Amino acid sequence: MPPPREAPQAPVHTSRARDRSNISTEKIPQQFVREPLSSILVLGATGRIGPAVARHVATTAPGVKLRLVVRSPAAVAELQDRFPTSEVVCADYLDRASLHGAVRGMAGIFVVTPTFLDERSAMTNLVDALAAAGSVRHVVRILGDVLNVPLHRVPQVL
Repeated sequence: MPPPREAPQAPVHTSRARDRSNISTEKIPQQFVREPLSSILVLGATGRIGPAVARHVATTAPGVKLRLVVRSPAAVAELQDRFPTSEVVCADYLDRASLHGAVRGMAGIFVVTPTFLDERSAMTNLVDALAAAGSVRHVVRILGDVLNVPLHRVPQVL
């Protein structure tokens, strides 16, 4: 019987933060060079993805104004405790006035929406608020997927 073989060594992956201080923007045409975002709004701040984004921004860019959106007034205090340097506001995708208030003055928006949301109404309201604000220049949008959603609840067309 041959001796047992050892398992091959698994590759080790490490995450390295890149030092961007030596990157020159001299060769980039000026119309493409922008100042870093001064403020970021996180919609979906009580879910699974939003808090991670908020933590990342608060840790890596402490000078950026961070505004976190919750749907329920009951969640404001808990989120404010977790992110004491951030502003926490209540807004709902289906309430235009609340979205207008949340978006006002923000430069960047991170949007997470669940699959059960009325996408057409929610995104129409959000786009209306973004246009009215006039300050937003960067939007990141993610459509969250709730586990075990029955197929009949998934919209056929978004």
